[in-house]
Amino acid sequence: MPSIPSSPGQRSIVEFSADVEIACDVYDFERGDMLSAYHGEFLKDFNVSHSSAFDAWLSDQRNLYQSQYLHQLLAAEKGGVLRR
Repeated sequence: MPSIPSSPGQRSIVEFSADVEIACDVYDFERGDMLSAYHGEFLKDFNVSHSSAFDAWLSDQRNLYQSQYLHQLLAAEKGGVLRR
């Protein structure tokens, strides 16, 4: 995925049409559907140029989601929910 070019002091606005249906796996994940909604690294290959604050936030989010997923996976395995 290409990076989003940015310059200090400049901002971009992205608008979506109200007619477009948007599905969000993070929304599903955070609402408790962790095992089926998790599809790997959060925002994989996404980059915002020259933004160490965004990079730090993204790293924290990736670690949080992965940790929550692995915790849920372990709980499901211990509870016998997962089948091999």
